[in-house]
Amino acid sequence: MSRRQVVVPRGLVAVRRRDEPGAASVPTPRTPEGGAPDADAEDTPEANPVGAPKPPAANRALPALDLKAVQRKAFERGREHALAEVSATVDAASATMCSAANRLAQARVNDRSELTEFVVRLACTIAEELTASVVDAEQHDVRGLVKRVLDSVLPELAGEPVTLSGHPEDLGVLPQSLTEDGLTLKPDPTFARGAFRVTGGDAEMYSGISERLEQMRERLLSEAEHGPA
Repeated sequence: MSRRQVVVPRGLVAVRRRDEPGAASVPTPRTPEGGAPDADAEDTPEANPVGAPKPPAANRALPALDLKAVQRKAFERGREHALAEVSATVDAASATMCSAANRLAQARVNDRSELTEFVVRLACTIAEELTASVVDAEQHDVRGLVKRVLDSVLPELAGEPVTLSGHPEDLGVLPQSLTEDGLTLKPDPTFARGAFRVTGGDAEMYSGISERLEQMRERLLSEAEHGPA
C-alpha cells in the first residue's frame, strides 16, 4: 500500500491515511490557495502539548508553616521596635520632669533664702528704729545694758582694774555702788547713747546698739540657714 506525503506544520507528526487501520483523525491546518502553509499557523505552538513539562513558577508560595514563622518574626521585631520607642519616650519625659522638679526645688530654696534674709533685715531695721526712738526718749534701760556688758567680761578680768566708758548721760544714771566695787567710770560725749566700752588689762569690749543689732541679724540669718546652734 502506497503512502502519500502531506505538508505538516512544525510540531505535528505525519499522519496516516484515513483508510489505514488505527489511523487517528488529526486535523491539518488549512492552507491558502496556492498551496503555501499559513505562516501564523506554522509558528504558533500548541497551547499545552501533551506530555510537555510545565514551566517553573516565577515566585513559589512559601509553605504555610514558613509563612507563619516569618509573620511571627516580623511581628516580634515590630513589637520590640515599638517598645524601644515607647521606652525612649518615657525616659526622655522622666528626665525632663526630674530636671524641672530639681529646678523648682532649687528655686524654692533660693526664694526661701531670699525671703528669710529679707524678713531678718526688715526685723532688724524695725528693731533699730524702735531702739533709736526709745533712746531718744531716754527710756532705754541703761543699768540693764551695763550689767550685760560687765557680766560678759568681768569673769575674765578678775582682779584687774576695769574702766567703763560711755555717754555722760548714760553713766550719770548708774548707781554709785559700781564705783565702790573698783569700777572706774569714764564719760565720753562721742559715744552714742546706749553704747559702752569696757577695758581691763589686755582685754577690751565695745557694745553699742547698732553692733548688737548686727550681731542679732547675723545670728538669725545663720539659724535660718543652718538651724539653731
